[in-house]
Amino acid sequence: MSDILLQIKELQVTFFSKLGPLRAVDGISYAIRQGKTLGLVGESGCGKSVTSYAIMGLLDHPGQVTHGSIRFDGQDLTLCTEQELQNIRGNRISMIFQEPMTALNPVFTIGFQLDEQILRHKKVSKTEARNRSIEMLRVVGIPAPEKRYESYPHQLSGGMRQRAMIAMALSCDPEFLIADEPTTAIDVTIQAQILDLMQSLQERFHMAIQFITHDLGVVSEVSDDVVVMYAGKICEIADADTIFNHPKHPYTYGLIESIPKRRQRVAKLYSIPGTVVSLIEIPEGCRFQNRCPNVLDQCRKISPELTSVGDGHSVACFNMM
Repeated sequence: MSDILLQIKELQVTFFSKLGPLRAVDGISYAIRQGKTLGLVGESGCGKSVTSYAIMGLLDHPGQVTHGSIRFDGQDLTLCTEQELQNIRGNRISMIFQEPMTALNPVFTIGFQLDEQILRHKKVSKTEARNRSIEMLRVVGIPAPEKRYESYPHQLSGGMRQRAMIAMALSCDPEFLIADEPTTAIDVTIQAQILDLMQSLQERFHMAIQFITHDLGVVSEVSDDVVVMYAGKICEIADADTIFNHPKHPYTYGLIESIPKRRQRVAKLYSIPGTVVSLIEIPEGCRFQNRCPNVLDQCRKISPELTSVGDGHSVACFNMM
């Protein structure tokens, strides 16, 4: 029996704008195993969040899935009706959004928003839903959960709001959790607490997690497998140990070199030169060519395919590190 919970194959997401079709996600394929964490990394605008919205069926107009499949537990989510997706969202698949202050409704209490999701997906009474909500607030480490149940989002700190979002995401015992940069808007000490919390809850609920971030330091702490994206394409896939110790793609190597090293004083931190290509002006060939230290003439003419270089390790590059 396969342990693959989510399988994405040749996924394309296109935004139809006045400037023409913009392919934000271009033919990506990867899988997430049951009970494991996959880190989805890359710079802002590389397609990480768009991929997650496609999984959830939450792409806004004018964006749409134009090719490929997203199979969750054998069911292709791209073929589901809106009613079928509503039964899955928040129930079997949940998402922690990037900024809790905008994801939470400011005019409803935390308790009301938790109750609403539980009542939508579970056959329980309002009293049972309330008790479940308070219990989830307690599970995620919010002090005085009965009091916070009655609070509005603006009455909580950033860390507390993020914990409330995690409580909401886990309230219906999902099999798969998407965490979209859940530690970006909070300070470093609270960040460590949130990461520890998510790992302990993953063990408790036995769920798979897709962890989206641009911070490779965070990825190294939480991920079993890593997918590195650049300008809508995947440039490298491997287990976390391989990515951090034996990166093959120049972009992956550059990201890792950009992480500040302990006990190493330098006049200037390393950074990848240049900027990410615009989706309006995608070049012929490799999308990383204008920033790559290993670029060849071939790279300017042909787009490299993702190719296996070892057990579970695939790279899209003609001139690997």
